[in-house]
Amino acid sequence: MKIHLKSVLLFSFAMAWVTLAGCAMQSAAPEQDPAARITYTQAQANAGTMTFESRCRGCHDPSRFTADAFTGRWQDRTAAELFVFLRNAEPQPLHGGYANDHYLGLMAYIFELNDLPSGPTPLPSDLPALEVMSINWESN
Repeated sequence: MKIHLKSVLLFSFAMAWVTLAGCAMQSAAPEQDPAARITYTQAQANAGTMTFESRCRGCHDPSRFTADAFTGRWQDRTAAELFVFLRNAEPQPLHGGYANDHYLGLMAYIFELNDLPSGPTPLPSDLPALEVMSINWESN
């Protein structure tokens, strides 16, 4: 079997191109859309802490919101889903009895408990904006 230099060079070039193209595609993979990241301010988390301590702690321990069962349940769901869940479930028996800012603060408190960093952009108060925010405990 005769190996031609042209064939070897052509094959080597093709393999190098495929390898480089693959690397370029991997490095060009889109990161999570910044608009889809969870955002909240430290002020919101502080307000949520106050709300939790004054209105929720009597029935709920904060560790309940950091356990694997909780984080696993909410992984890859939207902030809007968490907001609606909290609003529809609490406080007992007056579901939805708090102002929306209280629920947003509680969400920020939960995010802080799970080590999602705060920043300059608050959690928005409108559901369409919360619907594009994906809860991802690892990458936010």
